[in-house]
Amino acid sequence: MLALAGPVVLAELGWMAMGTVDTIMLGRVGREALGGASTAEAVHHSVVLFGIGILLGMDTLVSQAFGAKDLDGCDHTLRQGVWLAVLMTPVLMSIVAVSPEALNGVYGGTKAYVLALSLSLHKELADKNVRVQAVVPGATATDFWEIAGRPVEHLPAQIVMRADDMVDAALAGLDQGELVTIPSLPDATDWQSYEAARQKLMPNLSLSVPAARYGARAAA
Repeated sequence: MLALAGPVVLAELGWMAMGTVDTIMLGRVGREALGGASTAEAVHHSVVLFGIGILLGMDTLVSQAFGAKDLDGCDHTLRQGVWLAVLMTPVLMSIVAVSPEALNGVYGGTKAYVLALSLSLHKELADKNVRVQAVVPGATATDFWEIAGRPVEHLPAQIVMRADDMVDAALAGLDQGELVTIPSLPDATDWQSYEAARQKLMPNLSLSVPAARYGARAAA
């Protein structure tokens, strides 16, 4: 029991510790900094918990099917959960994940988190026969804009995509095996070049000595 509950407990403690760390680090800076961190944390948790909360319903269904030794039921529920996650992704993702300058920092940060999580899960689940797709849409004609206080009609028409078209493109990208789908991107090689440049950085992101361009000498 402890082996099952331990990781869950640690994960929850980690979530709780985030706010504590913010207070410790920013409390001495001032009320404005602490208030900004609190607002950012609230937005971040709202986005993340929205997605987690919907998919938590899978736990009960999978557990019941497994207890009944209905492995086909487990597989069916998992597959449906993956599809639900795919359909939810456009709500949680946005092009500001790779273009944070487009909107405010909190919004861009939450979207970058979802993209990073998708890339990480893709690697972790590579041998589990589970596919991960991150849909990175631009401005989409939904009620989001009205709720945010800026009607979609006030946006340039050339940057706004119909929700139906965006979902169709996302599902087409899934059929094509894309890990990251940007519905309005005309040339997929642009993203591939972006990803190749990111991968090229990796071998040199953590080394024992500073780069020569900084003129720093490593300790003997």
